[in-house]
Amino acid sequence: MKNGNQVGPFMGVEFDKVISHGDRAFRIITYSAYNAMGLIGTEYNGVAILDDNEKVCLAKNIEARSASFGEVSRKQTAIAEEIASLSAPVFYAALEGWTSPNTHRLS
Repeated sequence: MKNGNQVGPFMGVEFDKVISHGDRAFRIITYSAYNAMGLIGTEYNGVAILDDNEKVCLAKNIEARSASFGEVSRKQTAIAEEIASLSAPVFYAALEGWTSPNTHRLS
């Protein structure tokens, strides 16, 4: 895991970019594990979209894959970069398809 970066429960954060669409800010991250109250789940990894204004996770496990702790794939990073570059209308349309049914607070 690079630098041990953590954002909320997401561990091993490598890609981390805040984008703005109007007055909304979203944080796009890649992560290699998920900390569920001390239980570290390496099977929970991928790309996440966080609402930086409300401090909630909107979508997670995008392009999830089984991996050893600390490994974010090139494909996951490429997807995160692509998401971060989307125009507002395309981003919001795509977000509807990615939204996690278990949206949760980060702090």
